[in-house]
Amino acid sequence: MTYTKNSEISYWDEYYIDDSQVDFIPSQFAAFTISEMNDLNIKNIVDCGSGNGRDAIFFSRYGMNVIALDRSKKAMSLLEDKMHEIPNFNAYVHDMNYELPIEINKLTENKVLYARFFIHSLDESTLNAFIKNISKSMKDGDLFFVEYRDENDKDLPKVTGKHFREYYSADKISTLASSNNLDILYEVSGVGFAKYKEDDASVIRQIFKKNWI
Repeated sequence: MTYTKNSEISYWDEYYIDDSQVDFIPSQFAAFTISEMNDLNIKNIVDCGSGNGRDAIFFSRYGMNVIALDRSKKAMSLLEDKMHEIPNFNAYVHDMNYELPIEINKLTENKVLYARFFIHSLDESTLNAFIKNISKSMKDGDLFFVEYRDENDKDLPKVTGKHFREYYSADKISTLASSNNLDILYEVSGVGFAKYKEDDASVIRQIFKKNWI
């Protein structure tokens, strides 16, 4: 199957068209992230590729100031319908090929840029743009939390339907991050971090810190 930008947008719009059956239990990575944020006393988080908002809503309900970004208009429309019930929460339709919304740059205190199961849905060109754009939006000391399917996951069972996936290595992401002034603080990989039904994904988790020096 040949994947194009338009076919991918259509896939995700269809995927998020109805969230009535969606389980909004947060991901394991979200639980890990909020624990780290509490330890660091960081209250701002930008969920990049937020999808149906399961993690973004979780962060908000635990007292975080949340900005959710996704290019799917359907996903963001569903989130906007929930926003009146959610404190400290904003959602924007956004294509990661472009600079992040100006509202993110207005945050004066440290923030976390968060991307769970997102970057493996990007081709290399968009990945490069995404890392460049999030770095531009980060101040010294801001953090980037990322989790993605790795090369060992390629032939493992998947629950979600077939769509574009790229299996990047930890070295690839670390090198790209470093070239955009992001220093690696933490890395772990393997299975058991993102199990969902029969899909026990092989993933990489990394934390990067913005450093202007």
